[in-house]
Amino acid sequence: MGEKKHLFGTTEKSDFILNMTDQGAKKLCGVYCIIAMLVVALAALPYYLTKDAVDYVSTETGFEVTHYLSEKLVFLVSTLFIAAGLIGFLVFLVGHMKEQIIVKKNKALLWFAGLIIISVISTLCADSIMYAFYGYLDRAEGLLSILGYLGFFAMAMTVTAENWKIRIADFLVGIGAVNGIIGILQSIPATGDKIPNYFQYLFKDFGTIAGDGEIIIDDLIHTEGYIATGLAVTPFALAALLTVSFAAAVCGIAFDKSALRRILYLAASAVMAVCSAFTRVLPAVIGISAAAVTAAVIAVIRKVKNGDKPSVLPSLCGIITAALAFGIMFGTGISDFKDEQIIFTDCYDRLSISSGKRDDTSEWIYSYLWDDGMYIVQNHPITGTGPDNWGSMFKLGAVIDRSYNEYIDIAAQRGIPCLISYIVILLITLKKAFKATADFIGDKNCWAAAAAASAVIAYIIQAFFNISSVSSTPFFWICVGLIWSYTAKGTETKKK
Repeated sequence: MGEKKHLFGTTEKSDFILNMTDQGAKKLCGVYCIIAMLVVALAALPYYLTKDAVDYVSTETGFEVTHYLSEKLVFLVSTLFIAAGLIGFLVFLVGHMKEQIIVKKNKALLWFAGLIIISVISTLCADSIMYAFYGYLDRAEGLLSILGYLGFFAMAMTVTAENWKIRIADFLVGIGAVNGIIGILQSIPATGDKIPNYFQYLFKDFGTIAGDGEIIIDDLIHTEGYIATGLAVTPFALAALLTVSFAAAVCGIAFDKSALRRILYLAASAVMAVCSAFTRVLPAVIGISAAAVTAAVIAVIRKVKNGDKPSVLPSLCGIITAALAFGIMFGTGISDFKDEQIIFTDCYDRLSISSGKRDDTSEWIYSYLWDDGMYIVQNHPITGTGPDNWGSMFKLGAVIDRSYNEYIDIAAQRGIPCLISYIVILLITLKKAFKATADFIGDKNCWAAAAAASAVIAYIIQAFFNISSVSSTPFFWICVGLIWSYTAKGTETKKK
């Protein structure tokens, strides 16, 4: 038996990484990816549970301001998220050391390096470097969070074993189902009063005279909302999370051979579809629909190319489930869209980073906010305002700190060069997704490729009406990483 190698020439037993087997390396990468997913899914629990716990009362500009314990714990949430993401880079290094990833065969990773460099420059040019670095209050989307997102991508790229990809899909569907159940309970008045939620009441207007179905909180008029947020803090973050999880579920229904997994995934997809309607925001419906259609298209192509495969009927379950849920919820009036009320409740009531409702409501809320975002881009085209620099946006007349279009937000906060880098990364990812899906159709890999591709495509579509969030965006980057994992060791070249 040969002598074991040691890191740095030591004789200690702590150098387990160097002596790890190929299977051990695959397990390490897969297990950590699952752990990181659970950290993100559960990180907001302390924040939720202390939202009504008073910490202290201060006097500011002649007014008494109540501070809640959650204001301190929000930093714990962001710290846990950032730590999980940054450790992902260490897992990436382990994967590279154990040749789960061959960096020199993945030159496209330079685009991520460029994205980081541009984000650093934007941070250094910001009016408030502190906010640009750490993030602003509950948004927590400064440079550290951006690095955290890329850390989730990096660790997922190391997951090259097909069995671990299926396990990650299981946990992703499970996280979506749990959030779906909690979201539905939050939406029912009888149970919604007992479950922590920042959107039980929706900001309506200033004043002290409440009408029917309205309530006064801190001299502001609110209407009862009972909006689903799950453990994602906001309905928009939950919408993005459900989009990614639903995509994994419908692909499992369509392509997995296990009857038990199909049944469980079908139940989970039904829960997520109903919950997405209870978020009462447009991106939830768009995301779920895009995921269902994408999975069905993949299944039809697979059926055409492989006629001996099972019936295409299971692949239609996603479309049928979503259609039934949306038809019942919106058709009967059980649910309806409240995008604008939710947006201003989030920004004014929860975060206190807007001056209240907009005066002119003749224009659709999304196009109105997109105009604000594009105006900021025109004024800061190269470096943007800096990540999470709400103050700079406010000076330019922005009503709130987000345009509710993730692409405009990137250009506004980090500049047009950053947006270009991001779009190039997405295009490369889509190219890899199509290749991985084609290989799945040809039985060269498992259905996790189709699930990751569906999740990424659906997320990209709903992002035109949504914002990034530390509660949901990490799951998107995990799916991006899984797609890149199919070429982590480089693409095979045909021998002549």
